[in-house]
Amino acid sequence: MNFSENLRRLRKAKDIKQEALAEAMNVSRQTVSKWENGTAMPDFKKLNALAEYFGVTMDELLGFSNDKNNNDNIDDYTKEYINELITLENMQSSKKIKELYKNLKTCAVIFCVALAVIIFFMISIYNQIDNLKSQINNVQSPQIIQDDSGNTHDMSDDASYEVLSFDKDKPWLANVLFTYAPETYSNSLKVTLEVPQDDNKTKELEFERKGGKFVLETQLDATIKGNYTLLAKDDSNTSTIDLTPDYASEYFNVDNYISTVNYKNTYLQFKAEDSNNVKFNLNSKQELEKAHLKIYSSKNKDKVLYEKDCRVADNTVFLGYLKAKIDYELILTNVDFEISATDKNGVKYIYYTNVSIDLSDEEIGSVETDNEQYEIEFPNGKTIINNSYDD
Repeated sequence: MNFSENLRRLRKAKDIKQEALAEAMNVSRQTVSKWENGTAMPDFKKLNALAEYFGVTMDELLGFSNDKNNNDNIDDYTKEYINELITLENMQSSKKIKELYKNLKTCAVIFCVALAVIIFFMISIYNQIDNLKSQINNVQSPQIIQDDSGNTHDMSDDASYEVLSFDKDKPWLANVLFTYAPETYSNSLKVTLEVPQDDNKTKELEFERKGGKFVLETQLDATIKGNYTLLAKDDSNTSTIDLTPDYASEYFNVDNYISTVNYKNTYLQFKAEDSNNVKFNLNSKQELEKAHLKIYSSKNKDKVLYEKDCRVADNTVFLGYLKAKIDYELILTNVDFEISATDKNGVKYIYYTNVSIDLSDEEIGSVETDNEQYEIEFPNGKTIINNSYDD
């Protein structure tokens, strides 16, 4: 299980919503959403804070092996190593000082030599401690990574994006601010962004220098699929960073999950966390005016088990009583929920979630709703899809 799955599982187990976790971590709700769908990773300080918040180790949070022979904590190991090193050097220094002190009366020169030796040992200790700290930082926060294409990325450089707003008349156009703060600044450094186009080509946009940072504010078509690549070039090096925005989660998200399922007399009855009310958080600040629910078999999306129009108020979809008749002989173990809501501008927001059911002897064993997908359909036929299904 990877970090995003672990984070979602721990949050559900603690029975808190994304907003509550975001407030505790001092980040936005969109940031927590990106952590959970695997499109972004928190920095080391936030990882440490998350581990403390959920009462787990860093290895457990990141999904590393829990082998007892390999799960020593690096901080404890380092502290122990440093203490042993200091003790060893102090013992050696103390021994030499005592030996030299005995001969101090006969030779002042020996005293000077002893003093030089002590200073040397002290410098040696500090140098070794600094080296250890550097090694720890390299382990905890890798500076260089390599992507699937073999390109290297300097992760010590700070690169980010922020969706500022959406066009009122053309809501598929997003106003985005990209920021790049290089670790090493030079006058020859040039920063550009490769942006995908409709013709499968790319357009290169140049960043503007502002102090020690580079910024680019531009309007982009969020429906065009492709990677956004930042290029930082100077006289000797070129580094690349993937800055592809997660547009779907920027447009909207939902807070609710299917939490319980009952089976009786060939009927499956579903219940969500918050009295079957699903809140749609729209960053466009538009108002929803209608909604629809479909429940169908994951194996056959044409087989609709249940569907209904739903009431909407204050951007909340009221699902009401959910009951679907199924053939038990099919041993149904997966069903898909499709909740769609349309705002007053005709933009359709679709939330999919897959419910895995442990169904045996007509009893419900467990229910999991980890798989999600967000989709936006615009009146002109353009779409945005963020698929976080675990394939």
